[in-house]
Amino acid sequence: MCVHLWYMALILLQVTQQHNEDCKRLLRLMDVPVVEAPSEAQAQCAALCKAGKVYAVASEDMDSLTSGAPIFLRHLMDPISRKVPVMEFEISKIPDNWPYSEARLLFKGPIVSTEEQPEIKWTAPNEEGLISFLGNENGFNIDRVTNVWLLPSVMCWR
Repeated sequence: MCVHLWYMALILLQVTQQHNEDCKRLLRLMDVPVVEAPSEAQAQCAALCKAGKVYAVASEDMDSLTSGAPIFLRHLMDPISRKVPVMEFEISKIPDNWPYSEARLLFKGPIVSTEEQPEIKWTAPNEEGLISFLGNENGFNIDRVTNVWLLPSVMCWR
């Protein structure tokens, strides 16, 4: 019975295109830069990391390493209850005498198409848009939104 309930919960919790659009809209209202990859997201993240626009790429699989991510984080989003430490991999620390030359070449010099890098910049949020989106459109308590979400300690741009 427990497996059946878990499976039903999994079916009910599918992420939809609307969820993605709402997340992107919320981030843009908060003026958090949103980058949409033209094809493979992990390759785009690796390119941003190589360009120094982000510190690292976080993922649960190692695909971004094959795209040339110089720093890779694993288990970043694991629940704290699992007590799994975040693992950080740095490609520059692969020793030159590592015996697996093909794999080393793949990690240190992957062949990846380099798309033009998007500009990432932060500015002030759209506070009226945030209140409208969270309160009017999504049913959040407007007082909580204005008193908590827009606190100077939460919103670092104030």
